[in-house]
Amino acid sequence: MEEWKENAYCLYGDYYPVTPYSIDDQSWIGWQFDLPVNDDLQYLKGEGDYNKNGEGMLQLFMRKDSPYKTAKIKLHGLQPRGIYSVKNYNTGIISEYTGNYLMNDGLEVEMTKSPDSALYHYTLIK
Repeated sequence: MEEWKENAYCLYGDYYPVTPYSIDDQSWIGWQFDLPVNDDLQYLKGEGDYNKNGEGMLQLFMRKDSPYKTAKIKLHGLQPRGIYSVKNYNTGIISEYTGNYLMNDGLEVEMTKSPDSALYHYTLIK
């Protein structure tokens, strides 16, 4: 429930598929919701916290027959020169990356069991 509270407002952001669409049991599927940096936009987060721009979430699902344990996932709509704090909800680890790295090299995602899921939240910090 805590993950939902921390991320639900991101669903108001821009939607980007980050994997090809497939119903195959060996495929991963995932998407990104991005709240872009834009002074004209105001997003509501929880209890009156406005203007939380430059953040979003990434959801990924590894299906039951997937042989793939890792993937590089390229994000969209970020500030190339910005620094982003990225929280992995599966491990609790928070890492920092440039927007350029996340969009061009991609975030390395690992899931160890099939089926599995992963949730990441990112925030522009500078």
